Amino acid sequence: MLLWKGRVIEREACWLLGLAAADGYVGRTTGNETKLSFNCGNAEGDESFARFVVSLVDRLWGARFGFKCQLKLVDRDPPRRPYWEPRCYSASLVREVLGFCEGKTGTYDWSIPPAVLKAGGADLAAWISGFADGDGSVRFALPSRSVSIASVNLSGLAQIREALGGFGIKAGSYEYDREVKEWAVQGSLVISDRASLTVFRDKIGFRCQRKQAKLEAALASYTREAPNLLRDQVEVALPQVLERRARGESFESIATAMGLAGTEIPKGMIKRASKKAGEKCLVCASAPATHSIPRVVRGRAPLYVCEACLVKLEPAPEPWTDELVKLRLVDVAEFLDAHHYLGRRGASMKSGAFALRDRHGALVFSRPMTAALPRDWLELSRWCLVSKEPNAGSSQWARVREWLLANTEVKTLVSYSDPSEHDGALYRASGWLWAPSSQYVLKNLRMTGDRHPEAPYVDKNRWVFALRPDEARQGALTIKHPWLWSREDRRWLCDWIEPRWNRRGRPAGGGKDFGRWRALLAERALALEPSSASGG
Repeated sequence: MLLWKGRVIEREACWLLGLAAADGYVGRTTGNETKLSFNCGNAEGDESFARFVVSLVDRLWGARFGFKCQLKLVDRDPPRRPYWEPRCYSASLVREVLGFCEGKTGTYDWSIPPAVLKAGGADLAAWISGFADGDGSVRFALPSRSVSIASVNLSGLAQIREALGGFGIKAGSYEYDREVKEWAVQGSLVISDRASLTVFRDKIGFRCQRKQAKLEAALASYTREAPNLLRDQVEVALPQVLERRARGESFESIATAMGLAGTEIPKGMIKRASKKAGEKCLVCASAPATHSIPRVVRGRAPLYVCEACLVKLEPAPEPWTDELVKLRLVDVAEFLDAHHYLGRRGASMKSGAFALRDRHGALVFSRPMTAALPRDWLELSRWCLVSKEPNAGSSQWARVREWLLANTEVKTLVSYSDPSEHDGALYRASGWLWAPSSQYVLKNLRMTGDRHPEAPYVDKNRWVFALRPDEARQGALTIKHPWLWSREDRRWLCDWIEPRWNRRGRPAGGGKDFGRWRALLAERALALEPSSASGG
């Protein structure tokens, strides 16, 4: 029970005060009215949440202070939508709230009331729950699951983080080092691990049904109740796994024979057992352990295999031929690190991503990362060519094209080339069409003084491969920027020309004129060079 000056403060009142600190107002308005109000948002379901706040305020404070809580739909300038606001006009209530919170209720100086901090337990959890209902959000977009709490008040966030730690909840703290408006968010707390999210749901939670339902869905999306194998089970099974592996069995067959999930063997068993493997080799149990399983599995684990057993476990290198093989991205990650200037960094790991590889190199495909492009297109995010044979790239792409036509329904491919690394000759030789974005065109016209001041800084050329006829290409690849579209001498950069299709289903022509673009840039650069002639 929370007591303050001999008066019992209800747990629901702690929740309301937390909500007021996050999205409320306590004090006098510009019209000199004494008001306590709450901003309950404008999303679907927030009206019912606002009515819940009204009923709670009336039950806790209405009769005692002699007022009726009002509910207003407050208009705002477009495009912002109106929001629901419960309002309490009571000087006595405002005085009590300010006294209980010791005057720290403003956007920039709020803090957890000292009495709530001292009481701790369920009362503190209720205050944090109210604050999260106001300034908290739930992210659920696999693989991401998190609860975040944001504010302009960094010292207040630090106080909440410490309080969450008392409940066993780990929260990362982030500050935004950028120039923002005075009222904009300056920092946030993020709860992202499964254990902490579960404790947050059980001990704190949301009263806003929209947020609570999203949190429940995020937690329900975890597929296993016990995500890690018990260590004693790992230690018992690991020697048998390694013995089977030494006989040449695959991890998949071992998993089937032992009744284990395939991923549990390399990721769960070997990785976790490495900490307790001891100094003797786990295969022969006699020689000292001198090498790590990582060279066998994919590794990053301590040393626990001897040299002789390592040779037995080392898989023979797979020969690569002209035949294309479909792989997972993790299977080509080390190849990209070794041969591509960007490595695996930035290669999309989204659902549906895959890699193709032959003796000439590897290609990585994923869904387009640019929101403006259709979701059923594919992006070639890495083209790592290691062969030195003449025309290796174009011959490889010819096989990739046939593979994509036979194994997918994709109509359009998109890719990007960095002009600092190459001029796109490989794309042009393989039949790709130049299709720049408006940002790229505007950025590169900066040397003429024509660059639009709002154009983002974009470096990369965009290329498109027409795999099949696609009605979406015209709309997606035509530049609609009014500053470019309104100029006759730049209109050719905006128009997308769809290729013609012959009887064999192959495209011809189309795209935008890359040669004309390069000539334009060279002409402009020459015109801007300072004259070499000297006066006098």
